[in-house]
Order: sequence, then structure tokens, then C-alpha cells
Amino acid sequence: MPVTVERRGNLIVVRFTGETSAADLADAAELVDDIERETPGLPRLVATTEMTGVQTDFVAVARFSGIRRQRSLSLQVKTAVVASSNVAFRFARMYQGVSRHSRVTTEVFRDRQDALAWLGVTEQGGRSSVGS
Repeated sequence: MPVTVERRGNLIVVRFTGETSAADLADAAELVDDIERETPGLPRLVATTEMTGVQTDFVAVARFSGIRRQRSLSLQVKTAVVASSNVAFRFARMYQGVSRHSRVTTEVFRDRQDALAWLGVTEQGGRSSVGS
């Protein structure tokens, strides 16, 4: 499967590998929602460093984002996307541009440690004292 989602302590980690499609985005969202229902408000780290390409377009991403905006969240959530390749970075910035949810703040980073620092968590998902 080109997407995996897991909870690591106080962090949700989403990892995309290979070619990513609109269906992969929907799968990831469903898996994140499952965790969110049990433990609302966990920060999210989306790793695209193993993504080799994107098999979707702006219209599909905008449609997906519109559906996600309708999702009611009880708490503010931070999502950090780590995108080391230019393709993944452009894709993440496109998603960031259309994903205007009142309770989700999304930032795109080239470096995983910068993303974790912004989220205020350690790699294992524990809260850090910086940025919490």
C-alpha cells in the first residue's frame, strides 16, 4: 500500500511511498480520521520523502480538500508535511494552498527535524518543551 498511517505516542505519522494518487489521499484521510475519533487533536507528520510521483491533478486535490474541510474537528490540529523532493514539495504546497480548514494549520518543510520542532513533538511522539 502506498500509504501508511500510525499513531506514535502523541503524534500521527502518515507516510506516502511510490506513486501517490487521489485514492491514496482518501485512504490516508480515512485512517487519520479513525485515530482522530479516538484521540482528537494529535499533531500530524506527513512524510513524502519516499514518494516517487503524483498521479492526480489540481481538481482532484481541490475536491479532496473540500471534502476534508467539511470534517468537524473538536480541537485545533497542526499538520507538518515533510517534502524533500521538488515534486513532493510542489504537491504539498498545492495541497496547503487549497486546504483551508478552520481548525487545521498546515506547513510544508524540507527537513523532518524542522517539521517535528514546529509540531512541538519528538520523533517518538512525545511532547517537547519547545513549541508546545
